[in-house]
Amino acid sequence: MPELLHGEITSDIIQDAIDVHKELGPGLPKKAYSAALSHMLKQQGHAVETDVELPVLFQEQEFECGFTVDMLVDDNVLVEIRCLERMNTFHEAQFRSILKQSDMEVGLMINFYSRRLRDGLRRQDMAERSERIERNQQRAAEEADDAHTEDVAVEVESASETVTEE
Repeated sequence: MPELLHGEITSDIIQDAIDVHKELGPGLPKKAYSAALSHMLKQQGHAVETDVELPVLFQEQEFECGFTVDMLVDDNVLVEIRCLERMNTFHEAQFRSILKQSDMEVGLMINFYSRRLRDGLRRQDMAERSERIERNQQRAAEEADDAHTEDVAVEVESASETVTEE
């Protein structure tokens, strides 16, 4: 199995989040989980920033509009904390957008409302996602090229049949 990007950091974050969840349980405000998780990570020697303001990038322009991420760990992993009864596709899309805007490669979304914390964990690896998109685009281009080659072969075959008939 390939090694995960920033795997040691994300493993520490996940283990600490599980420990926080075991002690505090679900149902507290988001800030309580953020403070406890930040405390545990700092005790392990991680650099942790909370409520980090970032600009929104649009058409190579930066806009300061109060966009904040919950936590940055070791300047490598973005952590978004949720306390939701149920996460849906909107929350997943929002998380991917936040990660993309942050220009970070790896992110964790942790839903502390989950009965079992592992059920509320999402890991997103933007580098892996970019590679997968690139592979899919390359495959589509190859398929389009193959289809074009087949069309040309059919045209040549039709043209040679027309010449033979004359």
